[in-house]
Amino acid sequence: MRVKDGKRFSTVTNTVVHGFFGDHRFLSNVHICDVKVCGLVYSSAEHAYMALKTTDPDERRRIQQVVSPYAAKALSREFTLRDGWDEIRIIAMRKVVLAKFKQNKDLGQKLLSTGTKLLEETNNWGDTFWGVNMQTCKGHNHLGLILMSVRTELSL
Repeated sequence: MRVKDGKRFSTVTNTVVHGFFGDHRFLSNVHICDVKVCGLVYSSAEHAYMALKTTDPDERRRIQQVVSPYAAKALSREFTLRDGWDEIRIIAMRKVVLAKFKQNKDLGQKLLSTGTKLLEETNNWGDTFWGVNMQTCKGHNHLGLILMSVRTELSL
């Protein structure tokens, strides 16, 4: 990922996409597109993922009503976290990401067009679980791994 004039851009080579910005913003969970999970339609994958943090139907409906993915994330902090969330959060994320790319065929094609490139959720906000911190170059990149797994599934 590179930053110019305060804007973030993906760094893309023949083998890797570092950061989900610019032409690769569609890979980010905050990209706006409908995602239906557990019978409800959300405005982004971020909305859907945040809704899965709770089992309370009213809290899930509240997530549906917020406009931005960032507001959905903030709102989810007020909710009752479902039991065992840490153990299932990767499974929940994969469910959401798979739904996003299967339900939005244009995005699925764009994901497939990344070929065999490594997809790395490089970021400057310090997330080392879902991505890789650009300052330290450390992180687990679980979101990137999920995206590559979904890409493989879509190609079959």
